[in-house]
Amino acid sequence: PDSGANMQTAEKQMEASLTAIASRVDSLKESLTSLLSKLERDQSNWPALLESFATLSGQVNMLLRQLKHDKTPPLQNSVILPVALSQQRDEELERMTEGRIPVFHHEVVPDYLRTKLDLDLERREQELEAEAAKLSPEMAQEQVASLNDKARQMLELISEYRDNWDERSRPVS
Repeated sequence: PDSGANMQTAEKQMEASLTAIASRVDSLKESLTSLLSKLERDQSNWPALLESFATLSGQVNMLLRQLKHDKTPPLQNSVILPVALSQQRDEELERMTEGRIPVFHHEVVPDYLRTKLDLDLERREQELEAEAAKLSPEMAQEQVASLNDKARQMLELISEYRDNWDERSRPVS
């Protein structure tokens, strides 16, 4: 009887945590959509873009805090099993995933429920890590300095082009 009560409590805690996480993810999606629409409409309004980005950053931090909270069960220890697979289009699934997943069948389940990287990606990541581990600290410092120089040069070039563009696009009085 005691383990059954603990199981119910754990399930309720999981459900409450997932509801809170889903709520934070929904508000994060709304903020991201807002930022993207601002970028599409008016890229020159930097204060509004920075404000949207700050909101987005705050929401990501709140989501991370929620995930690390003591009352949030460790989700990586949870097992997700598909209840049903179907070759037919599922309207509810499509609505819930905003049109990203219209059908949940045996071909897509491994991709959607994967917990590890694709083997090719995993191999490539290991190669990159091994390559990075071979670099001496001095060589890494040189590469960082070189990258910073290139980035500075690009920023100067962009600023120069922007200034020239602004001068040419000003109305003649």
